[in-house]
Amino acid sequence: MRYLIVLAVIALAGCQKDTACVPSPIAPADLLSDNARAQLHLPAKGVLTLATAADVEYVSSLDTAVTKTVEGFLRPTGSVFQIGAARPVGRYVLLWVSFPRVADGGVDLIYSVEKGRIVGEFCGGYRG
Repeated sequence: MRYLIVLAVIALAGCQKDTACVPSPIAPADLLSDNARAQLHLPAKGVLTLATAADVEYVSSLDTAVTKTVEGFLRPTGSVFQIGAARPVGRYVLLWVSFPRVADGGVDLIYSVEKGRIVGEFCGGYRG
């Protein structure tokens, strides 16, 4: 029984809330803070932001640089992706990205037009 308790403590200590088990693919220098998001009228991390019909239509007008940036950002995963919706918000673009080969798979990214990089994630809704 003691061994089970020791193993449980080791497992819990390995992944604490204040230590990242998986490093963020977004460079800390590029990551938008909660205050910056609020000032820029971008959604907070936990706020559900659903795509509208206008967001789906906007994808066709995206610059190819945005698609290439998303591809570079997702490169380590090697996942096939599709940008299903996009919404301009000032100097940023919200991107609803899905992975067609993964059931309910996707990620919602914030792209900085000025920096030409991904600067955050948001909660874009449910897939499936």
